[in-house]
Amino acid sequence: MNRMKPFKDLVVVKFGGASLASPNLIGKAARSVVDVVKSGRRVVVVVSAMGKTTDELLGTTQAISSGTISPSHLDEILSMGERTSARIFSASLESLGLKAAFLDPSDPDWPIVTDNAHGMAEPIVEVCEKKVPEALGPLLEEGVTPVLPGFVGRSSDGEVTTLGRGGSDLTAFLVAGALGSETVVLVTSVGGIMTADPKLVRSAKKHGQLSAEELASLADSGVKFIHKASLRYLKEGTRVKITSYLDEDLESEGTWVQGSLPALVVEGRPEPVTALVLAGRGMQSVRKALNCLVEFSSSGEIKLIGSIVNSNSIVAYVENGIDGEVLERLHGSFIEEESALGVVVRSDLGCVVVKGAELSERLGILGKVSQPLASDGINIHGVLTLGTNFTVFVNRDSVERAVELIREALRKEV
Repeated sequence: MNRMKPFKDLVVVKFGGASLASPNLIGKAARSVVDVVKSGRRVVVVVSAMGKTTDELLGTTQAISSGTISPSHLDEILSMGERTSARIFSASLESLGLKAAFLDPSDPDWPIVTDNAHGMAEPIVEVCEKKVPEALGPLLEEGVTPVLPGFVGRSSDGEVTTLGRGGSDLTAFLVAGALGSETVVLVTSVGGIMTADPKLVRSAKKHGQLSAEELASLADSGVKFIHKASLRYLKEGTRVKITSYLDEDLESEGTWVQGSLPALVVEGRPEPVTALVLAGRGMQSVRKALNCLVEFSSSGEIKLIGSIVNSNSIVAYVENGIDGEVLERLHGSFIEEESALGVVVRSDLGCVVVKGAELSERLGILGKVSQPLASDGINIHGVLTLGTNFTVFVNRDSVERAVELIREALRKEV
């Protein structure tokens, strides 16, 4: 069967729960979709549950079941928030004169097929990429606007599943990728990605554009403008705009996000690594050490990979060795500080980089990495972590073996 042509003119719009929290907001959201269709573009709508519906369903279920409900039964209940939302939003579009159709997991051609992990189901991407165009393509060709409940899937044996945190974003990204859409709009409670939480920092400003990796590093703060795990379903070439339901329409300015994050990658870096320990007493020595590292990194005399800091000292990891003359000057600069104790160098290290969209949301992942290395007699010199990636430093002659062991330990997730 020939693959359907990509819908380059297609916009996939996901409305979050806050944007559907009242009849007035639902009407406003529906009118914004009608405006896009009237401009000559096609739209697929993905909806979250209205307002706090999912929290209310979960709270009520937990209260009456005392925790005895099965995961499959719970998924059936929680899915009703999005499934109801899709029906209401479709009706709202039709009331405005737009041809619309909602899809439901009970439909024979439901396109979001997952594994059986209730509550945290993973889509079977290759199946979804076949079924999404088959289910939605004919509707789009006929001028119908499809409305899908986000967060909801169906296992290969026909059970309703839910996709966990960020599930509606995931649905939108998966649908966009399968249909060849170049644009996804996430309508949320924020008008874009800010440089800080505006509730805490009055001078916070909005970013105009970010890469997926940059977004993921900001998301480590716990701000729920997007869930990192969903970013691995975002295809290269698809741009995402994060905007607010308070804006006038879907054309309003927001923050654009480009690029994607891998599910999980484990790789050894070929460069030798040197560890510099700048030891001292108290924060004065730490400040001096930081100044030295910034100065020598900025001049290109050392290439900093990362550092570990406590209240007395810094361990800095740098690529390759350190020239003797450079080390002499760095040492001299550091010990000018009265509280500095000295500089220690270790130059026989290498590193393994583990990166992926959902590392920070996988429980016990550092333990899964460290345990097999310890069992194999490989000592970990240090670990740098930042949400979507971490770097493990080991003896350089152990890097290849460490990569093998970590890949094996995480084989279900790589």
